[in-house]
Amino acid sequence: MKIKPLYLYVAAFLVALIAILIFTGDNNETSVAETGMPDDAVHRGMNPHGDQPGKTNVMGHVREQLEKLEKAVNENPGDTASAFRYAEMLAAAHQSEKAIGLLKNILKVDDKRVDVLLVLTLISYREGALEEAEEYTNKILKIDPGNPEANYNVGAIAAAMGDTKKAIDTWEMMADKYPDTKAGMMAKQSLNKIKKEKEI
Repeated sequence: MKIKPLYLYVAAFLVALIAILIFTGDNNETSVAETGMPDDAVHRGMNPHGDQPGKTNVMGHVREQLEKLEKAVNENPGDTASAFRYAEMLAAAHQSEKAIGLLKNILKVDDKRVDVLLVLTLISYREGALEEAEEYTNKILKIDPGNPEANYNVGAIAAAMGDTKKAIDTWEMMADKYPDTKAGMMAKQSLNKIKKEKEI
């Protein structure tokens, strides 16, 4: 049995694309028609009652954002904020190699950037480099032992490696220690799912 987490929590900029590792098939989202368009950088300016997000308007906007960020990074390579946002978008667009290069350059400036290490964890995990994802997670936990996302990811990586006991132990701890956080709630969901699949 393989647990299939989708994404890691990284930053509000791409929260819909890069958040905490979650399981496929758990989709209880409210529709855009019920809530209106999110007021974020990706969706701002779109009319929820007119032009719905589609390939042309979303892709055009994303391409425009990528071009602006690439230009900002090229003009000022020391701008780690733009470099990070650009790397996040590249990672979400599955342009891993370019994203990794930018992220590693940021770590040369500040090797304690948890946000950067979380994106590197995501990329490694998504590409099946589980040992590398585990190394990045361990670096995060040395910097911030109580980081809920990294603690959750310990369980997700263990589950993907087939270590069900470690995944269950980790997620039980998360559900108890961080019950009101997104990571804690997701740990509880993941725990229920893995126990059901393993019939524990």
